[in-house]
Amino acid sequence: MAAYKSWSTQTVTRFDEEVNRAEDGPMQNLKLEDIPTEPALLAVAGLECVTLDVGSDDDSRKPVALISAVPVQLRVRKNTLNAAEVNLICVQKKLRSKRLAPVLIKDDHAPDGKGVVTDSICFLSLESPIIGNPKHKVLRVAYLFYCASEIGLATPLDRPAYKASLHQLVGDALVVVKLAKFDVFNALSLMEDGLFLEEQKLGPGNGMSHYYYPFNSRASPIL
Repeated sequence: MAAYKSWSTQTVTRFDEEVNRAEDGPMQNLKLEDIPTEPALLAVAGLECVTLDVGSDDDSRKPVALISAVPVQLRVRKNTLNAAEVNLICVQKKLRSKRLAPVLIKDDHAPDGKGVVTDSICFLSLESPIIGNPKHKVLRVAYLFYCASEIGLATPLDRPAYKASLHQLVGDALVVVKLAKFDVFNALSLMEDGLFLEEQKLGPGNGMSHYYYPFNSRASPIL
């Protein structure tokens, strides 16, 4: 992790670190009173950390960076952790060299007739303006966020049945995407997505996405 100047100083699992099951859980057991209540000092003059109140327009100062998170309970095997899930982090382009990101650091479901969730799929909607086209003004893209089936929890895993279940899920999602008049459907080649990408006729792109280890938590490989 030498090339990652910020992450190598944080309480996260190193890329070259091997974790066994005995080490699952928090890396540091901090008490609530040990956590600072004051915002961190920023290295850029004139900037300060504040709690954003989206319901108030009294402040006229200009936001240049934002991090948004929601409280969640994260379960890894038998361990349940109280965590914060960061869904959005952004920094003004001119300030991205100031290393603000290290400082900053909804789903719907339809149960079956028995009231049990057996499968779930979720995608995000992102719109981008189209410049210089007299007919089309916006490109609507649906991004696959995650898909899951209870078949994947079986031991041993019935891989053909699992693959068929994911195919059906994604196929249904593509129908919803078309009915909602999206222009593009995007997915990533990670987790079990490789089981359906080619069969659903999704072509490879040239974009890259970066994912990071949980902060202050480690887990052995989940197979």
